[in-house]
Amino acid sequence: MAAMSTRASRLSAGLAFAGIIALAAGWQIVTRLGVTTTLGPLDLALLRYCVPALVLAPLWWRSGLIPAGIGRRRLALIVLGGGAPFGLLAISGAQLAPAADMATIMSGAMPLAVAILAALVLGERASRRRWVGFLVIALALATLIGPTLLDRADGSWRGHLLFLAGGLVWAVYTIAYRGSGLTPWAAAGVVSAWSALIILPLWLWTGPARLLAAPLADIALQVLWQGVLAGVGGLWLYGVTILAFGASRAAVSGALVPPTVALGAWLILGETVDALTLAALIGVTIGVAFASGAFDRRSH
Repeated sequence: MAAMSTRASRLSAGLAFAGIIALAAGWQIVTRLGVTTTLGPLDLALLRYCVPALVLAPLWWRSGLIPAGIGRRRLALIVLGGGAPFGLLAISGAQLAPAADMATIMSGAMPLAVAILAALVLGERASRRRWVGFLVIALALATLIGPTLLDRADGSWRGHLLFLAGGLVWAVYTIAYRGSGLTPWAAAGVVSAWSALIILPLWLWTGPARLLAAPLADIALQVLWQGVLAGVGGLWLYGVTILAFGASRAAVSGALVPPTVALGAWLILGETVDALTLAALIGVTIGVAFASGAFDRRSH
């Protein structure tokens, strides 16, 4: 029975991590497609949060916008890191830099920031091998971001900084959610509701003309990915992973996101990866693999 339970646990873990990789990679590719064709960042953010707010309305209506037992400060951090501010940072960055850059920077910055926050706030201690992984991640990020900050000719440096900020605020969400007491579904509902309240006035103020003029097929694709798969499924699945495996291991679930996005962006968007981005991508992938604790002697 114990062996069967262990195999079932490993299967569940594998499915959870595979789901996160697929949803994260698909969302980043589709986001890059949307903001470089017919839609703007606020249009995608509207679909990303208003659609889940409607789908999950029974949940947040029952619990209230401020669920019992959670402090307002923690709730604000959860919405900041997992809601509209994160979405606007990531989506706006996708308009300025390639999808592979988005995946590499965000996949690297988030676990690095989570490890630091987990040590400071939760008292978690990572092994030396995991810190080696974090060091590799930091060097890889510097390899990609540094040259664009020195040579600002193409403007991708702005996207890189937005991706970096997005990874940092998502780390805040990871830490704040872990001790919130919210179930994954409750968190997804509350985050979507508050984010919709933030995004909708901004979208109405800037004007809905671009979204209304977009082809129906483009809108349907973004509703599926932004609103349903990422907005509902992705946020719920990440919450499940945090509760099951802890903040640090959940944060490093994206080891395969950068190469997956790079391959998908090449096939779907026609974006190629230069030598510098490739080196950073490989470095982040290796670093995240070590940071996950996969090579620790006591790793499960």
